Amino acid sequence: KQWYQRRVRGKWADGSTARGEQFTVGTFNLEFSVILFVLLALFAILTLVIRRFLVGGELGGNNACIKYATGSICLGLWVMYILMASLKAYNVIFVSDDPATEEV
Repeated sequence: KQWYQRRVRGKWADGSTARGEQFTVGTFNLEFSVILFVLLALFAILTLVIRRFLVGGELGGNNACIKYATGSICLGLWVMYILMASLKAYNVIFVSDDPATEEV
């Protein structure tokens, strides 16, 4: 309960001014992050499956170009996840299913 009682600029940690108010935490960016992670993970798995059929294995191989291309794809997916999740967390990009919250 110590985290609840911490005061910030005259307000409690949840933004209320009275102790009797209910403390709630929204999901914020959880749904977006999970969906983004699953989609990018499926793309990474698809990349490894395609590589297995073309090269005969997921990692290594004789062709350095294919090794570095696969590694670059996986690194790019990771960077894309970090970038998109960060932009959503800072409200730079707007993604919502609720028509009431859409900007006009």
